[in-house]
Amino acid sequence: DLYWNCWEDNVPSHKTAERAGFRNLKKYQQGYFWFDHFDDLIVRANNALRTKNYDLAVNLYEGIFIGAEEGKAANSWIWNNIGEGMYRANCARAWAALGRPDVAFEHLEKGGKTGFKNWTDVEETSEMKNTKNDPRWKKLRNE
Repeated sequence: DLYWNCWEDNVPSHKTAERAGFRNLKKYQQGYFWFDHFDDLIVRANNALRTKNYDLAVNLYEGIFIGAEEGKAANSWIWNNIGEGMYRANCARAWAALGRPDVAFEHLEKGGKTGFKNWTDVEETSEMKNTKNDPRWKKLRNE
């Protein structure tokens, strides 16, 4: 038997499967985890942000930053290969979505100190739309 699996929100994959003659027979709950606890927290935080569960996202990201300060990120493949700046930016997006731009910019500034510079992509996210005219963007770009 042939079958096709993809995430529910992966529209291009759904369309490809339909063009290939597949049809959706079953929808099921997908679960995933990482064996490294710290990496699992990062994946869960990113998923919470992606699904717009901003309260959970900020709680997970804040816990990740505390864990990193305590040395728990030493063996984390994700943290050590992607970098703290990206997760600071993601945390900032979640805080901004919750109406807390000051906390968001604190995380963006910390992310900038780690070398993160992908400000345009972050600024253009839906979560950051209410901060577009904030003068702190200019400061971040000039650092």
